Amino acid sequence: MALLINALGRVESDTSNARLRDEVAVISQQFAKVERDLELRASSLARDPAILNAVKGDTAGIDSLLLSASIRASLNHLELVDTNGTTIGRAQPDGSLFPSTEVGELHTLGLNDEKTSRLLPAGEGWVLTVVQPVKIGGNVAGALTALRLLDDRALSEINFNRPDLLLVFFGSHGKANAVAGGRTQRELVQAVADNRRLWTRAGNGQTVVGTANVAGNSYRVAYAPLIAGGGPAGYLAWRYLLKQPQVCVTS
Repeated sequence: MALLINALGRVESDTSNARLRDEVAVISQQFAKVERDLELRASSLARDPAILNAVKGDTAGIDSLLLSASIRASLNHLELVDTNGTTIGRAQPDGSLFPSTEVGELHTLGLNDEKTSRLLPAGEGWVLTVVQPVKIGGNVAGALTALRLLDDRALSEINFNRPDLLLVFFGSHGKANAVAGGRTQRELVQAVADNRRLWTRAGNGQTVVGTANVAGNSYRVAYAPLIAGGGPAGYLAWRYLLKQPQVCVTS
């Protein structure tokens, strides 16, 4: 999975690399903030008395509780399972459908007393997923899963709603799943996705800088690993349109 940012405007060759790396750091921090927020919300819910009663068998009103909590926290999915992995309650405020197989596997981690966060691909973007064990008396009694959809809108928020930057999540096969800043720039997005040499290096933990040419314009691009759950989950890529196409940096 990868991110792409495109900033329109002249960038001097002696400062553009540093600026690109600064942008990588800023967006990485924004993403980490989203992940921490989701983890905190899941952790708080896992200690809620109603959640604890539900895993003990008192499931009355659990769906309403999860729906209310998901709306307040701007979550797209909340699910509670018992020790057998059977769903006790579920809430999907917007009716979104997420990859059930992968989510089920994460439930298993929670039931094994592992708190974890992952990025999973979805039809309209990616879903940041946090699984939190639910404990009673120190013993695991169930697991709570919280999901937030990282679609065009969510990426725009992460990108500070800046209209002059293009930010993209794309998968390992080059499909742009979510775009902030302009889906109309499809040629630009695809050029980044096609540059496998650079984003493969990013997947190996490197931050690299390169260029691409689209319709006679030269774009400077930086790729870096995107971290989720303490490990690389994809890539980030930033592009700056240069007024002088001959000015470029190769990796």
